[in-house]
Amino acid sequence: MTTTDSSPSADKMESMLNGIKIPPQPKVLSELREQAGKGFPNMQLVAQIISRDVSLSASVIKIINSPFYGLNQRVSSIQQAVMLLGADKLMGLATAAALRQTIKGKGSISIEKFWERAADIANLCMGLARSCHYSKLDEFYALGLFHDSGVAMLAQHFPNYKEIQAEANTTRESITDVEDKHYQTDHATIGYFLSKSWYLPDAVAHTIRDHHDLDHLLLPGAENDERNGMMCILRMATNIHYSANRVSSEPDWDIIGSQILGYMQIQEEEYEDMILDMTDKLAASR
Repeated sequence: MTTTDSSPSADKMESMLNGIKIPPQPKVLSELREQAGKGFPNMQLVAQIISRDVSLSASVIKIINSPFYGLNQRVSSIQQAVMLLGADKLMGLATAAALRQTIKGKGSISIEKFWERAADIANLCMGLARSCHYSKLDEFYALGLFHDSGVAMLAQHFPNYKEIQAEANTTRESITDVEDKHYQTDHATIGYFLSKSWYLPDAVAHTIRDHHDLDHLLLPGAENDERNGMMCILRMATNIHYSANRVSSEPDWDIIGSQILGYMQIQEEEYEDMILDMTDKLAASR
């Protein structure tokens, strides 16, 4: 997993988060990042670091064995996983899995149901990225899991967050605009700073920051190709999740759908086939 150059300053985070505290990266990830940053990481030590956390190990193996990842063989141990995938990709999956373990407990919405939805979208991002011939599947999985992480953090911090979600559903304002009106921060901003603090790639962090900003859906210039591809995969995955749950489409799809598919050079009929394939895989993974 390619990491970002630096974490945001504490002053900048504090001014934009309005009291929301970003959880520190777990020690296991710091140890993994140290190994992954070496030219020749010690693969045995990488496996040992992850294996010390039984729950994290089980979560990583479950992701790798999902039909969305598409390996030709089942993985039964972290040692086997690190030899097949390498330290870099394994770290990306471990980072995503560790997030779910870090943000837990009670909130004004069901945190358990929140993570079930996030895991579905993470799997869909990974499966769509594979179908579209992207190579860094761990980054797409992390994108899907992290992109709405700020929602869980707001729900744990503000007892009335469920009412704010309901308000957003009855207006033409975006959920982030409604959040900002009430809290002077929003879940996309929180997710951005969380992803930067946990050293996710810049393209992932920038996609999380902008994923509700229709004015910055796709950015010009070759330097934004990676970020734009991630944005398209994320919005396609979100729309497919709506479809899989018997909802016709996500609220913005009528506005952005043709733009997304045009950028990805995907025909409408091809996308309909993707929806069927991904929905079947989602049902098989539950």
